[in-house]
Amino acid sequence: MKNIKKIFALIMAVCLMLCLCACGEDTEGTKEPAAEATQAATDVATEVATEVPSEEPTAEPFSYKIKLVDEAGNPFAGVMVQLCKDTCMPMLTDENGVASFVKEESDGYKGAVTVLPEGYDHIMENVDEVVEEGGVTVYYYYFEDGSNELTITLKKAA
Repeated sequence: MKNIKKIFALIMAVCLMLCLCACGEDTEGTKEPAAEATQAATDVATEVATEVPSEEPTAEPFSYKIKLVDEAGNPFAGVMVQLCKDTCMPMLTDENGVASFVKEESDGYKGAVTVLPEGYDHIMENVDEVVEEGGVTVYYYYFEDGSNELTITLKKAA
């Protein structure tokens, strides 16, 4: 019985030594398969982590331009125009008669002019909708399908 205990202890010692050797490096300094698998798993985790964006992607903004001109093509500077959908965003035209807007949605917008330059009037054939809002008459012009630019032409008042 004493011999069986010695043999069992010797087998256990050999198994323990084999386990310890498998977890470390060998005498040439190369990694054992267990260490290589751990490194490979770390590399994959790092690669996946760098591929996943940290924030949700944001929608690209859409640019809209409303240009206000007379019948000869001359621009109106400093006139209030509006880009409207559910609400209206007012902006003054620049020296080229252009007001530029940036929105997150791409469709359903219309342009409006509520206060005309002195001595000018709307060309009614170009007006898509006339709405009375709070005592002010608003003339709406719709963007052509797929277009993000709108030119509103005004005529000399009679």
